[in-house]
Amino acid sequence: MQSIVPPLQSTITMKRFCFLLIFLFAGCKSHQVLDLGTANLNTIGPASIEVNSFGGNITIVVDATLNSAKVQVAQRDKMLKRGEEPQKQITWDAFVQNGAQGEMIFVETHANHNPMKTLSADVTIQAPSIHHVTANTENGDITIYGVSGQLALITSDGNIKVATPLVMNNDVTLETRRGNIEFRIRGESSAKIDATAINGNAALNMRYGDGQILSGTTKSHVSALFNDGVNSYTMRTVDGNISIDIVEDPIGSEPLFNTEWISW
Repeated sequence: MQSIVPPLQSTITMKRFCFLLIFLFAGCKSHQVLDLGTANLNTIGPASIEVNSFGGNITIVVDATLNSAKVQVAQRDKMLKRGEEPQKQITWDAFVQNGAQGEMIFVETHANHNPMKTLSADVTIQAPSIHHVTANTENGDITIYGVSGQLALITSDGNIKVATPLVMNNDVTLETRRGNIEFRIRGESSAKIDATAINGNAALNMRYGDGQILSGTTKSHVSALFNDGVNSYTMRTVDGNISIDIVEDPIGSEPLFNTEWISW
């Protein structure tokens, strides 16, 4: 599947994309962070991704300039005091398997002893093309940029943010507790939308496409039909808000220095 970003928008989009990549992967130095290394995985075509983490942030970014996939993991220890040397307490594994739908990248993280949940694993995955993502974590954000296909993203005490210039006409499931959900897609996508924000607000901003708001829609729940879609967008959060933005250019239309957006 190829991007359908309009030619006049492509240059702006690429500049914003490069800026976001720099911001994402520059990282911040901290005595509480221990780099656990990088795995370079040989991939040929679009890869599906499955991440199962005991806790921490998960960031997945499509970078068309890469020749294969790259996985990076960093350990964070909230209880580590300044002056103390961080000790490796997390193990992780990353590998590629060939399945019925093509290549699949699997990433797992484990903490052998974490009773107070002070440890977390920050997982970053980059690949030239990604189609289908499953990600599970706790106490961490899930950020997905530039992918296509089916999404199943679950976290707690963290935000979920998805933005892609590709058409999304597969099932999407986004679930969190004590976190916000932001979902930005193109107007050529389609779906049945079912979004509920318990103790929060659910909003649908449809600037492009053909939409119909269905009965049962309230301040905290959105039920809608978008471009006669038969696939489902199901979103749930507790003590958080949901924002669904259907726009012409989900990446390029964002202000370059919108600090709330680039904070992921």
